[in-house]
Amino acid sequence: MSLLSEKSSRFDGARVTRRPVSWAEEMMRHGVEAFYRSRWPGARIVHELVMARGSVRADVCAIGRDHLVSGEIKSQYDNTERLINQAAMFRLASPELWLFADERHHRDCKIISYLMPSIGYALCKENDLRLAKLEERLPEWEIVRESAPFRPDPEALLSLIWVAELTEEAIAARIITAPRSKPWSHSALVKRFIEAASEAEILAAVCRQLRARDAEWRADPSIPAEMGKP
Repeated sequence: MSLLSEKSSRFDGARVTRRPVSWAEEMMRHGVEAFYRSRWPGARIVHELVMARGSVRADVCAIGRDHLVSGEIKSQYDNTERLINQAAMFRLASPELWLFADERHHRDCKIISYLMPSIGYALCKENDLRLAKLEERLPEWEIVRESAPFRPDPEALLSLIWVAELTEEAIAARIITAPRSKPWSHSALVKRFIEAASEAEILAAVCRQLRARDAEWRADPSIPAEMGKP
């Protein structure tokens, strides 16, 4: 079984169609944005970030210069059938991961946070969410478990950026030279990067490209990449 399947030619740069969003999820998205901005000011907020070579999407992410926070939202209208798989895929690539859930999913999220104790977990009670909607204010979070530092898998982390972005970073870092007659594949670039760059350099490169990338749906304005700067 391959956790990170090879889909470079099909996935690279592909458009992602978002699913419909319920009022409850929309309220929670606004609440997650506020949570992120209070904790990581200056981070770029991006919704629906594609991970695991296109097989899953993180609902809301905060992308700093050298830190990436992924978040998965489970509103009262969502189900948790795929949550363990989603959390595992996000955990591979994310230095920091949070679950944001309605109280309907409290038991399931507690189990997942028990199995993966580095995951942060914040609970939004249903009555509070309905009241927040009526009062046109942001929902508040009850922090059930704080996140803990985690070293993401370098291959999973590099899978977050497309082959063109990875090529740009590899050239800037002098890991490869350009141009050449045959374009580099994503898997070959990942191998070169892991051999030549430190974990901190890989994380900074990924964050730099994700901050600069044009968003397909909803995100803060892009931040032009400054190559060679952390």
